[in-house]
Amino acid sequence: MHGDYYEAILQIRPGKPQVERFVRDMFKKTTDARISKKKRLKEGVDYYITSHQFAITVGNALVKKFGGSVEVSKKTFGKRQGKTIFRRAVAYRSLGFDVGEVISSDNTPYLITSVGKAAVGKNLITGKKEKIVPNHRIERLKKFRAVVSQSDPLEVINNEDYQSVAVENMKKSDARKLTVVNCRGRIYSTE
Repeated sequence: MHGDYYEAILQIRPGKPQVERFVRDMFKKTTDARISKKKRLKEGVDYYITSHQFAITVGNALVKKFGGSVEVSKKTFGKRQGKTIFRRAVAYRSLGFDVGEVISSDNTPYLITSVGKAAVGKNLITGKKEKIVPNHRIERLKKFRAVVSQSDPLEVINNEDYQSVAVENMKKSDARKLTVVNCRGRIYSTE
């Protein structure tokens, strides 16, 4: 087999260190396939793999471990001894966020509690767990530790303007500090 030979391209979108480690570990455990080339792109990573079956196996394992989706397509590459030869593209797309992150979807803050084929998050306004549908209006929210300035009704010092502001999803707390997020000027506790 030639050094540049490949049957499939495993496309990882976006490229994340933990996903890349997982892919490398899967190849360490097999003798059925190898990575003949790795190409880093601004949108992710492409792995050129010697076995299309193993590329599909890796794509499905990524979905099971990290959530997201996998799509397999094939393209005619040529003919050998009268038989059509295909190359496959196995495109893995992660949801783009991990457990413990806080995101805003349509101006509603969610604390991500699980990631599978879909993500589930605790709605910080209602307190209920909901399935999150990825859309173009998702924004990552940065958590920060805030000093409690008043315990009943609960207020914290905003990290942007250092003013005391109400916490929207908690009425009182005995804590001295809380982990909170700022979503469109409103403060929500992630605890």
